[in-house]
Amino acid sequence: MMETLARFILARRYYILATVSVVSLILGFFSTRIELNQQPEDLIFQNDPEYPLLKAFFQEFGYDEILVAAYSTDNVLKDEHLKSLQIITHEVESLPGVDRVLSVANAQDIMSRSASLEIVPILSTLPMTEEEKDYLRNRLDANPIYRHLLISNDERSALFDITLKPKLTNEDRKRTIQSIEDIFERRTDGNAYYLTGAP
Repeated sequence: MMETLARFILARRYYILATVSVVSLILGFFSTRIELNQQPEDLIFQNDPEYPLLKAFFQEFGYDEILVAAYSTDNVLKDEHLKSLQIITHEVESLPGVDRVLSVANAQDIMSRSASLEIVPILSTLPMTEEEKDYLRNRLDANPIYRHLLISNDERSALFDITLKPKLTNEDRKRTIQSIEDIFERRTDGNAYYLTGAP
């Protein structure tokens, strides 16, 4: 039985390979047209007794859609890269479809001065001297969230936490994501960047 099947396949191997190739190409072509629906309300069993409450919540408040971007270079604490981080943060935050952006360029820090606590930007001005850069490093090291999240330990990558506005239409979402990619493409000066997230 197996020998007969093997002889059949070998005798018609070129036809079989051609057929598999054609079918794969056709399926591959149509797979590029597949759109994923990631709306939370469409991913939940709608006959669940709690679904009406969840639907009402989404209609009232929307839901958070978060993108995570990373900017990688030789050292993100160099002046030119810090400047790029500031520009990217400002431009992405200014997009109509973006609710907020968190990066080292706009992160807040708590400092103690004259027996009182102050909330100040961790990067209010670009550090120009080595002493100022060391001071920035010390502030980052003092806050483990910033050091391990917003700036990598080797100082080669910086992270952007980007929250889109709730209730965006699919077209608005696509337009916003494309605008974010365009900003990174323009402002990273050929350095690597990565964009990920459910949207």
